[in-house]
Amino acid sequence: MNIIEVVETSDVNRMNELLVCNSSDPIVLSLKRSATGTACGYYIKNIGAGDVTVTPVVNDFIDGSATRVLTQYESIYIIDYSLNNWIVISNNYITVI
Repeated sequence: MNIIEVVETSDVNRMNELLVCNSSDPIVLSLKRSATGTACGYYIKNIGAGDVTVTPVVNDFIDGSATRVLTQYESIYIIDYSLNNWIVISNNYITVI
């Protein structure tokens, strides 16, 4: 698995990557089309102050939603579950008190 630092809006094409997002500005990660259950996916971690919006292509969904937003220090692991469906296997949401 490769670790890739993302500092700006990007298309994500390679599978099984750890994407570490680090920007004070918002970032949009555009996913490639989901296949038919390859179980390949992405670990995505936001360490920057800007939100990271994970966006699949048109007609693809992440747990039924068109996008997933990660605030600072949040992370998810998503996999290609089936045609048009990415699913979140794990997530880490930090609540600031």
